[in-house]
Amino acid sequence: MEFGFEKLEVYQLAIEFTDKVFSVSSAFSLKVQSSLGDQFRRAAISIPNNIAEGSAKVSSREKRQFYNYALNSTNECVPIITIAKNQNELTGPEHDYMRKTCGRIYMMLVKLIKSTDMQKTDNE
Repeated sequence: MEFGFEKLEVYQLAIEFTDKVFSVSSAFSLKVQSSLGDQFRRAAISIPNNIAEGSAKVSSREKRQFYNYALNSTNECVPIITIAKNQNELTGPEHDYMRKTCGRIYMMLVKLIKSTDMQKTDNE
């Protein structure tokens, strides 16, 4: 069985991004692993989780709320990426890929939120 949210390109990209976060953060040094690495993984996994949860909501207001949580988690990843690069925990190409991917996810979520706003349900 495939769930509807699994067909969303933004969900698929968020899963790909989260896999990359888990991969690169597992190579962080021990001093960074337990703080920055843990926070990075939590923020990243929150993106697809909130997309999935939002897609199950009936009202557009509830959908928008969870999609905004995903958007906030995407934003949360950006300073972590910068700090990890500054601490020499990410290479230049890893940093560039992750920032670019966050930007793509961000724009896709903005479009998803706008499309949700246009699909008001009768009970709103």
